[in-house]
Amino acid sequence: MDDRVSVVIASKDRPFYLNQAVKSVLSQTHPIFEIIIVDDGSCKELLRQINEVNKLSPKIKIFYLPENRGPSSARNFAIDKAVGEFIIFLDDDDLIHPKMIESCMSIFDDEVDIVSSWFVYLFSSNEPIKFVEPIYQTHCNNLEMRPFNELLCYTHPIHSFIIRRCSLKNVRFPEDLRVGEDKYFWLSLASQGCRFKCNKKTLAFYRRHNANQTWLSDYNQHLLAFLQKLLLSGMLHDSEDIFFIYSLIALTLLRQKSLLSVKYLINMTKYPRYYPKYIVLYLNLILRKNKLLRRI
Repeated sequence: MDDRVSVVIASKDRPFYLNQAVKSVLSQTHPIFEIIIVDDGSCKELLRQINEVNKLSPKIKIFYLPENRGPSSARNFAIDKAVGEFIIFLDDDDLIHPKMIESCMSIFDDEVDIVSSWFVYLFSSNEPIKFVEPIYQTHCNNLEMRPFNELLCYTHPIHSFIIRRCSLKNVRFPEDLRVGEDKYFWLSLASQGCRFKCNKKTLAFYRRHNANQTWLSDYNQHLLAFLQKLLLSGMLHDSEDIFFIYSLIALTLLRQKSLLSVKYLINMTKYPRYYPKYIVLYLNLILRKNKLLRRI
């Protein structure tokens, strides 16, 4: 099996984090074929620091986009440049365990397109890094039997997956989304029949800080754009998945105090059998988030 791995990193204005991310890749016990960094229009004052990362390894290739186009555009650019048989997407502020790629590669066979590992949150703006025990773990049976539902309902950081490049086919990140673009990408792959396998090890480190997307002032508007795009995508066939999207839209609109929420609340009444399951799900999410905040 061709086991060449390309690591794709989209970056903008974060040379400090980028340096940490690249070093976590260079620390892998499995050989890395290439690290493709796409700078998404960083300010000129930081370009020298970003270019310093290039000196860490001859395997690093840095491409500079002339203007900020968003992470989806940067990742799509990198996909077209990648030559490894396998790809892992890593955001510039996240890290991976030294054995992540080795561990996940051992799970691939002819019946597997994508391997997912568990993740842990880390909190820091600078050093020291503070790790918090996993809050959202992949439900492995669900991921392998009903990947679309698992990916839709739960958090899966982009760097918790390794994908066989040929499985991408024509799927790319949606460049019209600012929120949920990575989830939409994985859902598109699941809807095309990609086969997922779960690695029951915590190997991805997901950083939380004030620059995360959830801190955007217009986050709810971007979230609605993602949910509406998904609703119109033709990928939602299971009534449970449709109910879940209706509930997310209704909750987002309620946060905005919009009367449009009534429309989606009414739509939810068509699926009363899912009420108990998702009431429990939302309550668990609230409890886990509060538990997480207490640990920070």
